[in-house]
Amino acid sequence: MHKIKVMRKAKGMSQQELALCLNTTQQTICKYETGQTIPTLSTLREMSEFFDTTIDYLISDEAERSSSGVPRLRLSRDEYAIIQSYRQLPPQSKKMLRNIASKMLQNTDCSEI
Repeated sequence: MHKIKVMRKAKGMSQQELALCLNTTQQTICKYETGQTIPTLSTLREMSEFFDTTIDYLISDEAERSSSGVPRLRLSRDEYAIIQSYRQLPPQSKKMLRNIASKMLQNTDCSEI
């Protein structure tokens, strides 16, 4: 279940942070990521909603990658629109936006991430 780790890292989260969001323990997340334990169907549903992806993607062995070899994330329309807008900003505005987003994430509970 290496994709759980990939998706978690893409969100910039620790195992502990993900565990809090999924109402479980860091040890359980570690076991999911290393394949020692397989998540239940209800846990997979929760993860797929949290990561905005499908259960199929989470459990499949095939790595979905871009041509550069970087894992490809499935984006919602809103996420795609935000990225497109971000790319049009000048460098200083991008830096300010990243700082704002970082501060917002520090002050947000898991249900809002």
